[in-house]
Amino acid sequence: MRVGVAKLVEFLGSKPISSVTLGDATAYRDFLTASGLRPSTVARRIKHARHLFHEAQKKGFVQANVFQDVKLPPQNPAERRHYVTLEDTQRLIESAPNHHWRLLIALSRYAGLRVPSEALSLRWQDVLWDRDSLVVPSPKTERAGKPYRVIPLFPLLRPYLEEAFERADEGDEYIFPAQWRQRSQGPNGWINCNLRTQFERIIRRAGLEPWPRVWHNLRASAESDLAQDFPLATVARWFGNSPSVALKHYVDPTDTAFERAVHWYPQKRPATEQTITTEVRTKCGTVCAQNAAQQIPATTGKMEKITPEVSKVRDFLPLSACPNFNLQNNLLGPAGFEPATKGL
Repeated sequence: MRVGVAKLVEFLGSKPISSVTLGDATAYRDFLTASGLRPSTVARRIKHARHLFHEAQKKGFVQANVFQDVKLPPQNPAERRHYVTLEDTQRLIESAPNHHWRLLIALSRYAGLRVPSEALSLRWQDVLWDRDSLVVPSPKTERAGKPYRVIPLFPLLRPYLEEAFERADEGDEYIFPAQWRQRSQGPNGWINCNLRTQFERIIRRAGLEPWPRVWHNLRASAESDLAQDFPLATVARWFGNSPSVALKHYVDPTDTAFERAVHWYPQKRPATEQTITTEVRTKCGTVCAQNAAQQIPATTGKMEKITPEVSKVRDFLPLSACPNFNLQNNLLGPAGFEPATKGL
């Protein structure tokens, strides 16, 4: 955000913030687009300006947020995605200069940690060896009430943590060197310092070409792998994002998944289950209609007798499918002023 705000100030020059118009905001977007920036970068900087003017509006410096209605350029996050295979990851690790770099790459690719903020925040007390788990500090989500998350200690990651532990000096609190953290912590938050530049050297040393967003795509590759075998909601919790964000920015079909699909057959269900399910589909409307048509006196307050066939249908249907399966409408009495409760 620091760069985005600086570019906005440079564009507006000495113009007072209170006199910035919608035309100025639109011209700023067109200026960014004409400068050759990617649509995603243009959109991000417009969002930074939008946030800046939102804060200015709350403090009374401007009457309206002129950037609120500026249309963002169309974006396609998939354009900058790159899946890093396990084979290429091993080549990267073998080309790393020391154990700290081997661990940093493994944390990002095998466990999906954000670099530098999460990886460099790790302390040795966060590694729960006996529980096969890792407590990941998360500066990015701390303001949202999620200062950390707990992830499995994945078997591909564990050897590199063990190597770093064996090489650590007695009394070390943090896993990574202090100078790395000092260079990465700027006045406005975490910065990449020279981690990206050095990592690109490692990529070339491994015989590969640097890809867009080198660290982000390591993390995205890890989430794509795990999403093939675990529920997406679970994987998203491990990675500190949401399923919708994961699908938009992280998870892509992998070649491995494609190869598995080529040889995939749906699992056969027991014949009895298929038969019952078919009966349910044909009988559901009939049973519900008959049930609604029957009139049991409201004064009895009794549940109707459920036949074995109806019981089978009930077991396979959600309550919302036949809300009056067991009770007649008039047993609940007339609706009052309060809103109806879902499921009743």
